Amino acid sequence: MSSMITHNVTQGSQEWLELRAKFHTASEANAMMGSSSYLSRTQLLDQKKSGTSPEPNDYEKKLFDLGHKVEEMARPIIEKLIDEDLFPVVASKDNLLASYDGLTLMGDIGFEHKLWNEKLAEIVKQGMVPDTHVWQLEQQLLVGDVEKILFAVSDGTAEKMVYCWYESDPIKRKQLLAGWEKFDEDLKSHTVGVEKIEGKNISDLMQLSVVVSGKVLENNLNEFAEAANKTIDSISTELTTDQHFADAEKAIKWCKNVETTLGKTKTAILQQSADINAVLDTLEQISNSARAKRLELDKLVKSQKEQIKLTVLTNAKNAVLEHLQAQKYRVEVEYSIETAIKGKKTLSSMEDAAFNEATRAKAAIDLVVTQIDDGIAYIVEAAKGHEFLFNDKETLATQFSGEYLQDEVKQRIESYEQQQANKVAEADASPAAKAEVKRMLDQAARQNEAKKVQASKADQEQTVSAEILNEALHFNHAALAQHLGFTVASEYTKEHVSSMMLAMIDHLNGVAFNLGKVKES
Repeated sequence: MSSMITHNVTQGSQEWLELRAKFHTASEANAMMGSSSYLSRTQLLDQKKSGTSPEPNDYEKKLFDLGHKVEEMARPIIEKLIDEDLFPVVASKDNLLASYDGLTLMGDIGFEHKLWNEKLAEIVKQGMVPDTHVWQLEQQLLVGDVEKILFAVSDGTAEKMVYCWYESDPIKRKQLLAGWEKFDEDLKSHTVGVEKIEGKNISDLMQLSVVVSGKVLENNLNEFAEAANKTIDSISTELTTDQHFADAEKAIKWCKNVETTLGKTKTAILQQSADINAVLDTLEQISNSARAKRLELDKLVKSQKEQIKLTVLTNAKNAVLEHLQAQKYRVEVEYSIETAIKGKKTLSSMEDAAFNEATRAKAAIDLVVTQIDDGIAYIVEAAKGHEFLFNDKETLATQFSGEYLQDEVKQRIESYEQQQANKVAEADASPAAKAEVKRMLDQAARQNEAKKVQASKADQEQTVSAEILNEALHFNHAALAQHLGFTVASEYTKEHVSSMMLAMIDHLNGVAFNLGKVKES
């Protein structure tokens, strides 16, 4: 978009009114988006197409004058609040115009004032700008590249004043621009004066006259039947536009009226004669035709409305789905076309509501994609030298944004660097530290060896009694032990027993050897 242009006109003057007629103004944005409490979108289309606006009545003039006076009273209060001077400004950018109740000298802060209204004030107290006013503020921010606007509601006094700050919403910004673009498209084919579509009137049938006296004396039944059938046949069942639906609903009422009238006539005839079959058959045929047409139209209206509603829903959802599929990332946003069109009575209002919600959803998708792009760009820049830590940067940028993403990246890098520092510290330990470690290991080894020796000694010091030894040998060891030079005792150490057994074995082997020699000789 181009740069802002300021216009040297006084708000409320004839020059100002003439200037407004050449642009889409911020105060019209609410009506364009279908959220104004005072002007419908169709009425705004009428005004733009005809180039005329209704003259304000005396009450409206007084209200405008009061609003201007209260605004002037409130401005000094706001100036004191923000500690800056405020100046009324009229500015434009491309085909959009904004009239500011106040802008600071630097143009970074705006001021918008509304006359005290209990309902509006209650919303503003909660720090919110309602949909009935938010589009005006969004356009003011856009036209002047303003950072934020103070939205105040008051009677001109500090005692009865509430306010809140409003900053641009990227999603609403895209909705606003798309809304004006669609408005211009609709304006090209708009017909003035079709705010409320009325169904086409069906001409009343001639007065049916039947006089009987035992037989039919006179009637205009043939002419009536011809006119009635011709009219019924001419009723269209095509239902594609709001005009078609209005015509159908009017025709349904007409058919019902015909049925009622013929029923009354039939009753009157029966009261005059009991045997007028021809007249009654004709009346029955016309009544049945009217009823059949009414039921057909009634059914068609209901089914076609549902079909059109389904088409509007499907088209809007497909538009969002196509936009999602065109993105390079998989993103999710919340939106509801069903909620947006709920309660809309006409085709045009349903289409507008569905379009606005689809536009909002697409803008939300764009915002998420931009956040991911910005997040990836930040990771690439912040992770230089640590790229290997962020192979999941797309996932990371999808899950986190802003300060949360910065913290996540910082924490991951710091954690890695701490791990590396610990490894370096371990590898670069000083010689003294290494010697101390060796000393401690050697000491532990010596202590372990001492424990083993002590255990072995304890094992050796265990004793075996003489009784157990005799049982094991199956003879009394004492004489042999004495013969071999051992001291006989009541118990021996394991080492003593081992030596004694070896001596006994050698002795017995010698005895056996000597006995063998004796036998040979």
